[in-house]
Amino acid sequence: MPIFPVELFEEILSNVPCSPQLFQLREVNRTFRDILSPRVFRTVTVLPTMASARRFCTLVGVPRFRGAARHVEEIVYTEPTQVDDVDPTCDEEGAEVMAVRTTLSLAFGHLHSLPALRSLNLQFYPTFDEDRWRWNRNHRESEHLRRQWAILKAVTGNLSLLPALDSLTLENFLAFPHELYTNPRIAPLVARLRHLHLKPLCHGGMDTAFYQSRLVEFWTDAAHVRLLRPATALTSLSLHCNTYPGGPRSAQLDFHSLEFPQLASLSLARIFFDYTDRSALRGGDVEDFIVRHAPHLARLELLACKMHVGFGSPARLWADVWARFGSTLTALADLAVKWDDDGDGCELRYGTYTIQNVDTAGAPILHKRVAGDERDADALAALAELVESRRAQRAVALLTIE
Repeated sequence: MPIFPVELFEEILSNVPCSPQLFQLREVNRTFRDILSPRVFRTVTVLPTMASARRFCTLVGVPRFRGAARHVEEIVYTEPTQVDDVDPTCDEEGAEVMAVRTTLSLAFGHLHSLPALRSLNLQFYPTFDEDRWRWNRNHRESEHLRRQWAILKAVTGNLSLLPALDSLTLENFLAFPHELYTNPRIAPLVARLRHLHLKPLCHGGMDTAFYQSRLVEFWTDAAHVRLLRPATALTSLSLHCNTYPGGPRSAQLDFHSLEFPQLASLSLARIFFDYTDRSALRGGDVEDFIVRHAPHLARLELLACKMHVGFGSPARLWADVWARFGSTLTALADLAVKWDDDGDGCELRYGTYTIQNVDTAGAPILHKRVAGDERDADALAALAELVESRRAQRAVALLTIE
């Protein structure tokens, strides 16, 4: 029996920052364990190391840890940005890399032992490391990619067994078709998701026919049909690309056929807005897609998006887009627009209109000044001011009600 009320212990321990010491405090007595377990196991971070993989495998696979496993609400898997690739067939170091991959695959194959799991965040190696495929299609993929596909295959085998999962983040997964995307268990899970963040890893140098056909297949099938179209319950969607995905004709994501009736938050990065009818990431569809979700859309973020104008004059200016958003997105309370920068943090606003060879993926993106673009900055400022005024009015209305 504790000397002090349990509520007092809870208040004291809630002020202890998350650190390894919390695990030590759990061992003090049963009261401390009961208080701290939900906190220390709420988020589990996994790294591509043998020690981390073994700990994760123990948590999800050993029966005596089920008490701790029931508190896990979020899994965050992250790979460091600087990891040397290793040939897993060559030496002892390669054997350990294989062992890490196998252990991680085994652990992610047991996610169903985490009954409270709500969020799965997978952040893979952030650099495209498959250039050798361009010269030899039979070359084995890098260890980074083998590990990525092993984990995704293990996860997709669990999806139908994760009833509480409502948030999925996939960062730096290769924009390349794979048999795991055809798993029929994906659709029921995606249909339940409330939050979806996708950041496929594209490579600007994918300029061969070998890459192009597979990039098109990825966007039209894996991204559109398998991951986006079934997700009709989404309230939050984030679609980011690390680079402008190939030539405008290569990445045929059809925004026109996507609809999420409850969408309240949308973030797009490096997406072409285009009115030339030649772009595969078709801008007309993007603008219409955004406006179509006006009834609930409270947050909009556009990062380094560009207007592809071909070699003629644009049919539409950004100023026109901002004006339309101002008149239609009446629920919008949070707006963030950021252009590309020059490497020193200075935004390149003049780079919002671009030309790119529509027949060649990886062709350089050329910035272009167009007639009337001097209106764009003022139109965006006016939209931001309008959004802020509407947010202030809502805040006043809520205070009045209270």
